[in-house]
Amino acid sequence: MALVNDGIEVSKSDETKVAYLDRAKSLLDRFQKTAGDTSDINSFVEWAIALKPEISASTWRQYKASLVWFLQHKNQIELSEKLFAEGNEGCKDIKKDPITDRRTSARKKKSITENEEDSIANHLQRTAKESYWARPTLAFFKATLITGLRPEEWQSAFLITDPIDNYSSEDLPLLKVKNAKATNGRAHGEYRHLHLSEMSDKDLLFIRLALQYANPRTPNGWLSPEGKEKTWHDYYKRIRGHLYRTVKKLFPSATRKVAIYSCRHQFIANLKKAKFKREEIAALVGHATDDTASVHYGRAKFGRSRGGLPKPNKGEVAKVRLIFQGRPTQTQGPGQSAR
Repeated sequence: MALVNDGIEVSKSDETKVAYLDRAKSLLDRFQKTAGDTSDINSFVEWAIALKPEISASTWRQYKASLVWFLQHKNQIELSEKLFAEGNEGCKDIKKDPITDRRTSARKKKSITENEEDSIANHLQRTAKESYWARPTLAFFKATLITGLRPEEWQSAFLITDPIDNYSSEDLPLLKVKNAKATNGRAHGEYRHLHLSEMSDKDLLFIRLALQYANPRTPNGWLSPEGKEKTWHDYYKRIRGHLYRTVKKLFPSATRKVAIYSCRHQFIANLKKAKFKREEIAALVGHATDDTASVHYGRAKFGRSRGGLPKPNKGEVAKVRLIFQGRPTQTQGPGQSAR
């Protein structure tokens, strides 16, 4: 089948793209078995959309992200945009029990209380001499709480402190981040900029430390007791594991555990608490539309008041597409949205 023999090549080190390509090929194989020997890409997209009533909203989002990326690399821009515009309406309503559901995402907290933050940070500081991984784990934990970066985005991020190019002194310091989801239409652009002029020196220190640990070219970057780790994935796995063991020790009875990604949820909740506009939040966290953070990330009721929050770049705010219509209510039928 011509569609399966796509000719797309990706590096094995780029795990997200490898996952997208594998999932797209799997769906194409299913389509071929259903539709027969055809290479009609339009029919394939229609078939994929027709799967929605059979799958959950989370599964649909994974399918859509993979196929949008795949279609873009096939230069099927119009079809990729059509698929990207497809929301979750009409997906199968699957009720999940957070206690019995064993998925990894269901076991992660989507908020972090002040007590949890302080307990984790204090424990990591106390055990810094005992465990090699305490310091880098603390750096990523605190830095993600105050910037909301995805874990993989720390590798490409860098701090601008001197006026260069188009950056004036009032813009600085500035954290420039390469959006991890830019290649599949889920970001507002290739980069985003977080203005940190109101951030405390202590918070800026955690950002600097996280950037040093995430950059393999720095003395401590990707460094483990055994030497340099081969990939970011291997290095971050050690960080993630150390935080997991820390949280399990501090909160052994908790059903949902605090993880690094919980910090991104809490950052968004804090922005909502501070009354940032939806498009400003999207610009700060690298989303293409204003509904992703509004629906799928931390809620304002879990937000905590804290000073020194980053400010978004106005030009990037203008690029965010405004499509959010409110959270669905219990009285609304399938496919309807609150106005």
